[in-house]
Amino acid sequence: MNRPEKTTPALVFLHGVNSKGPEAPSSSRWKEGLARGLHAAGYPGLEGVSIVAPSYADLLKKLNGDPDKVDAPIPPITQPKQSSSERRQNRSEFDWRMAAMERRLADTAALGPKPLANAAEMAAAAAFRFNKFREASHYMNDDKVRRDVLNRVIRQLPAEGSIVVIGHSLGSVVAADLLPRIPHNLKIAGMVTIGSPLAQGNFDLSKLETNLKEPPTNLAWWINFWSHWDPVAALRGASSVVPWLLDLRVSTPVIPHSAHSSHEYLKQELVGKAVGYALFGAQSSELAVIETGVDVQMDHEEMLVLAGLRLSHLIRESLKGDTKERLGGALADTQFQVINDLIAKRTMERRAIPGGLSVLQTNEVCDPDNLSIPVVHLFPDRDQAAKDLIALALQNPLAPYEIEVKESVRVAAMRQLAAEMLLTPQQGEDAFDALEEASKALAGKTRFMKWGLLGAGALAVVASGGILLPAASGLAGAAAVTSALASFGPGGMVGGLLTAGALVSAGSGTIAVGMMTAGSTAEEFEGVIYIQLARLILRKTWRMPCDESVWHVWTESERDLIRLRSKLERFSDKNAPRLKDTDRKLAAVRKAIRYAEEKGLSPQTG
Repeated sequence: MNRPEKTTPALVFLHGVNSKGPEAPSSSRWKEGLARGLHAAGYPGLEGVSIVAPSYADLLKKLNGDPDKVDAPIPPITQPKQSSSERRQNRSEFDWRMAAMERRLADTAALGPKPLANAAEMAAAAAFRFNKFREASHYMNDDKVRRDVLNRVIRQLPAEGSIVVIGHSLGSVVAADLLPRIPHNLKIAGMVTIGSPLAQGNFDLSKLETNLKEPPTNLAWWINFWSHWDPVAALRGASSVVPWLLDLRVSTPVIPHSAHSSHEYLKQELVGKAVGYALFGAQSSELAVIETGVDVQMDHEEMLVLAGLRLSHLIRESLKGDTKERLGGALADTQFQVINDLIAKRTMERRAIPGGLSVLQTNEVCDPDNLSIPVVHLFPDRDQAAKDLIALALQNPLAPYEIEVKESVRVAAMRQLAAEMLLTPQQGEDAFDALEEASKALAGKTRFMKWGLLGAGALAVVASGGILLPAASGLAGAAAVTSALASFGPGGMVGGLLTAGALVSAGSGTIAVGMMTAGSTAEEFEGVIYIQLARLILRKTWRMPCDESVWHVWTESERDLIRLRSKLERFSDKNAPRLKDTDRKLAAVRKAIRYAEEKGLSPQTG
């Protein structure tokens, strides 16, 4: 790998309280650990990297600061004053970078054994009985000590360019305190903290929390690595103090001293990957151009997801102000996550990547104004169009983000989407009309279901039918798949759309039966009835034949629920929750049956 000349940031290492032995800033031990971590992550070593490793152990041992030093103020906050819109923009851009880092590090995050809680809690409780933590207390509680440490570190920083900061143990506290005081012309390409005591309750962190309400404008990202076995990390990350940083768990040795060692943290591949990216940028494998495979046919599920993304683009075009800004950020993050997940799913299944997906893949979360627009595909027939339009109208295409959008805006976007798919604009609007009619039929004047309201239980049933997740060939089982494909899970965009699509399609199949058994909740049951009734109404609007399979599912469910209720009422309390739940399901399916009979949506006899 060729290292860029004159552009590699300087590496700043801030040590902990141990001033001697392997944890001393002058020791090569931490460097050896980092070199191993970089090598494991596929990055070059530290040769040629400028290293700044200030030593301030002598200052930590002195109360009231260094008596030999002339009083000087604590270095001031260097962050520029910003308007509210500038703060929102900075936070939005920072969150995009953090999302990209989270994705970059997701494959190896949170691995390794977890300790028994009681043993780890005992270690954490004992941590602050160590004599060395008196020095930590000096730093946080004595402003003169803080003044001298911060001034010494700042004097050794480069005058310009960029830096990567690593803070170990108390050094992570120094790094956090230093962060908003670093000269603004000095860019922080990334900050990594390891073995941080920030979550310990023994420190007064009010000063830090006040100064770190928002990420500094010259900070690219901050990741805190912690280990369950490390007594100093207090069994938790540092996001309880700084909510906008990213906590990732690694597994260091069980022995307390080694568990907290900077060498043990830095030799972790995950840590090496983060530091390596900050120093050297993306690896060549990340930047490789994916074969477009223009002749590869997309799955129906992939086409539905692209239609959902396109619908979101159309909705955004009609918005203004803060709503447009927030929806744009959610769309950028969702498209980045979803496209990468769809490609990862195909890769795990060892299938070629369609060109329509590969052209949308990026290595970073893009600015909303620069997002590539998905190309939608035509519906194969009117039956599939009816199913998919109901799913798109019902489900929030930006899940898990929730942004209120007027229905008139969503209807206008759906009309345009329908036209792009060679339907009439009115057919796009018909899907909303069908959902509204179904809502009135089942719940009178009350709105039956909100936009995107499909529970995790519904997704679990659909997933059990085998339509969502691939077999985890070469991976550690289903857990590895679901953790890698976040948008497929409960609350994710892909999972939500495919759940809606599957339930719309459900007739007498296993999915409908699964959702309408005694084990489903009343809300899930009502949701299936609502979606299926809307589809029947839409089919009638389009003058399509009645789908008799839906009617048969309803009538069979009614018979099953009547039998169940008869059994329950014999011995259960009159106000038993299960009995009330059954009554609620019966009411829903009977309303649907009655509406279907009145509107000619039931099978014709005679």
